[in-house]
Amino acid sequence: MLKFRSVFILIGCLLGTAMFAQTLEQDTAKASTLLKKVAEQQEAVELEKADATLRSILPLYAKHQLWAEEIEIRNYINKNIFNLGHKDSCLALYTELLTYTEEKLGKVSKKMASIYLDAGTHHVLAYKLDEALELFEQAEEIAIKTYGASDVFWGDLYSTKGICYVRKGDTHKAIEYYLNARKKYGKKITPSDNYSLSSNLVDAYYITNNKNAAMEEAKTFMASMQKNTQDYEMLAKAYKTVGLISYIERKYDKAVEYFRKSVNTLEKYNPELKLKISDGYSDLGTIYKDSYYSLDHNDSLAVQNCIDSAIYNVQKSIDIKHQVYGLKDVVLSTSYRSLGYIYFELKKDKEQALMAFHNSMLANLPLETNQDPFYVPDIASGTVVFPNYKNLYGAIEAKSIVFRDWYRDAKDKDPKHLDALLKYIDTMDDLLTQQLRKTSNINDQKLIMAAMHKVADWALRNYDMAYKERKDIKYLEKAFQYSENSKSIQLLSTLQTNEASQLGGLPEAIQIEEKGFQKKIDELTVALIEASKDKKNKIEGLEQELFEANQAYDVFINGLAVDYPNYFNLRYNNKNKKTVKELQAELLTEESVLLEYFFADRDIYTFKISKNSFELFNKQIDKAEAVDKIKAFYNTFEITRDRGISQFKAFVDGAYFMYNDLLQLNTIDPKEIGHLIIVPDGLLSYLPFELLISELPKDTSTIDYGGLSYLLHDYSIQYSYTAGLLLNKPIKTSYNRVLGLAASYDSSLIASTEALRSPDLSQLRANLQPLKGAIDEIKYLEKLYLGDYHFGAAANEGKFKKIDFSQYGIVHLAMHGVMNKDNPMASSLAFTENKDTTEDNFLNIYEITYMNIPVELVVLSACETGYGKFEDGEGVKSVARSFMYAGAASVLMTMWEVHDMAMSKIMADFYKNLEKGLTKSEAIQQAKLSYLKNAQGIAAHPFFWAPAIILGNDRPIHPAKPMSWLWILGGLVLGIVSLGAIVGVVKRSNSKKEKVA
Repeated sequence: MLKFRSVFILIGCLLGTAMFAQTLEQDTAKASTLLKKVAEQQEAVELEKADATLRSILPLYAKHQLWAEEIEIRNYINKNIFNLGHKDSCLALYTELLTYTEEKLGKVSKKMASIYLDAGTHHVLAYKLDEALELFEQAEEIAIKTYGASDVFWGDLYSTKGICYVRKGDTHKAIEYYLNARKKYGKKITPSDNYSLSSNLVDAYYITNNKNAAMEEAKTFMASMQKNTQDYEMLAKAYKTVGLISYIERKYDKAVEYFRKSVNTLEKYNPELKLKISDGYSDLGTIYKDSYYSLDHNDSLAVQNCIDSAIYNVQKSIDIKHQVYGLKDVVLSTSYRSLGYIYFELKKDKEQALMAFHNSMLANLPLETNQDPFYVPDIASGTVVFPNYKNLYGAIEAKSIVFRDWYRDAKDKDPKHLDALLKYIDTMDDLLTQQLRKTSNINDQKLIMAAMHKVADWALRNYDMAYKERKDIKYLEKAFQYSENSKSIQLLSTLQTNEASQLGGLPEAIQIEEKGFQKKIDELTVALIEASKDKKNKIEGLEQELFEANQAYDVFINGLAVDYPNYFNLRYNNKNKKTVKELQAELLTEESVLLEYFFADRDIYTFKISKNSFELFNKQIDKAEAVDKIKAFYNTFEITRDRGISQFKAFVDGAYFMYNDLLQLNTIDPKEIGHLIIVPDGLLSYLPFELLISELPKDTSTIDYGGLSYLLHDYSIQYSYTAGLLLNKPIKTSYNRVLGLAASYDSSLIASTEALRSPDLSQLRANLQPLKGAIDEIKYLEKLYLGDYHFGAAANEGKFKKIDFSQYGIVHLAMHGVMNKDNPMASSLAFTENKDTTEDNFLNIYEITYMNIPVELVVLSACETGYGKFEDGEGVKSVARSFMYAGAASVLMTMWEVHDMAMSKIMADFYKNLEKGLTKSEAIQQAKLSYLKNAQGIAAHPFFWAPAIILGNDRPIHPAKPMSWLWILGGLVLGIVSLGAIVGVVKRSNSKKEKVA
């Protein structure tokens, strides 16, 4: 186990800081109080609260320039973030902290060496071992200049390097480091350090199969503890170490003996540590539970004793927690859940298991007392109080497992078990949805959305079972709703927010203010991630700014709930309510089929919806194997130097496997269906289905990409993040005028803008090659269609942001797309550099997201605009997606780096086809077919023609054309004739008036 210095040690160090002014004394006293609170929160495993408390301490030290103290608080924040499960964020923040520490305290300082050591430690925990060793080397280089040769720092460093080598597999080298660490510690070693080092040596000896040395190490330590110290908590840990060794060796009797000694030691000498004692009993219950599977089950007495002991110990744990916390507390939830799994797995007693899981649920519901195990809390109402959603979720999930097992295995199936199963699945989803409403932190939102995707997996499996059992289409429709609601959760929420703003009476000024909050948070998040990549960047204050921005946004949102309740309720009603019948009536024709995919852990589900039918297919898979096959297939899209027969065969095999085996496309008859609507999931989100093939070629000994039976020949295809999005109301636009921008890339400007741009952006700009095809595209459009067109210097970011997009139906952007795979929110479109001091001419995803671009079609004639990072519950974060957030009804996007001239030809034909009245998907299909018809040799490879696809609405749109001179002349003649007629009427009218007079 990795060693962390106790926060109490930090308290002691910080309290020693001299206080020379009243404000300093007040702030440091306040910091001390808050640090004690942190210790309590960490002891109670309230890590989110600890994080917030730690962050509130930062300004108390910063304003007095107590940099060492502030840096140590930042260090603890990083550790807390790691313990919360945000490993990548923690590692990125350590990079930032190293830069910050160097700036404040200098490169050669003890604190700098310490931060390098802690950064390396967390890289070890994240299994980034080579990076960890590099950080340790930096720590050692500084420590040589700042620490004495026998300082305990070296013990910490060597001990942690030993752990790194264990994880790398160099265990003998690790033992050397451990033994040298012991020498470095010498007599200064603390009991905690001694325990940690001994534990690590025990583990290392065990791994190298030197079990005798492992046991001797543990026993020697125990003897020294008994003889030389009164720290019985450490002694209890030592007993636990020996017990753990025995447990690992599956010597369960020995493990029970030493875990029992651990508990007895605490009960005798540290009885106030009731939570630790309770955890010890819970551990004993776990050992008995696991030992059950190693028993001779013919020995019924031994089996029964094992089960009884498991139950007794966990129940003892529960009883102690009852004494300390009463009948209602979150800590009881986990013990009850452990008891439930003992009853469920060992005793096969579903009733007792269900009751234990029910008590686990009630422990999380302070206002609920209903003892009926079939009782389902109404989470969706928003009135149910629960302190810890994760524990509550675990209890509800466990109950759903029992009900499924009960129903599935029973000879006489009780319908109430199936009904309860489905209700609890719905409750799990409601709970996560409710929590998502309360969570503004981006990383926490990601975790919740990933959990919602897992619930959808569970729901599909069980609603599919219900449909097959009861033959009621409503269960299939509910499964489809789960698939829909698990996708693009944030996009749906944003669109719902836009509608809620109108229906809920939210003033426009408040809407603008809210977008300002969201944009600021995104900007700071991107800035932090980007800054952390370069130690030379100054990132002082960014973390604090982001924290403060999140705090301010929370206050703002809470205010909306009070001041605009109608809006607030509408805003968070963000589930996709579109039904299959609505899709069939409003979206589908006799010639179209919608295929929606759900990539589950053990299946790929395919919902197939036509005008008059609705089916669900599931293909059982080994997910890891399927992922490998799909990735290998994607690699064949690339044009390599080899371009040989092996790549051709790999492409053919992959394209046919995806069509015939994985994606249920062979269930569609192209003679009856000419249009497909694809709603992908997971890795399928990167696939242009047009390049799949419906037949294997008879001869694969000759490369012939042009002769393959691509789906492109059979179907026009459109894509969407969810099916329900396609039923959104049409965008109201008076014109189909075109807005076209073609960026230019002049490398000679880079030197003159170095003072304005960061080195990263300058380098990025230097790598952008001129796009002659892009210029030609926009010139072509300018000749044919009414609109506004900007070339070169005029195609800059500042001008684009000032445009009133309501005047256009089509926006065409011909420029480089820049994909940032490490930080997708920083992906961008590269506009022309014009030395602007306000804009950097890289329009990022997060900037587009908060623009207002309510057009019918955005054409992104740029590289990788549809490519991005996929996240469960959110989908692919890409440039194209950001335009959907901004209000575009549809986007023509690209899935990989495009060939400039090939894409220009396809784009020209695409517009010609739109003129003819074709739908967007038909227009791009015919443009690709035209290209493919004329392509020779390797030019027929899908790399050149496949990446451009239509996302979103497929309605036809006719680009506005200028009137020809004949139409103009005809209009003038008609106007003159009309004017003459009007004059005649007026004269006759006046004549009549004169006669009357």
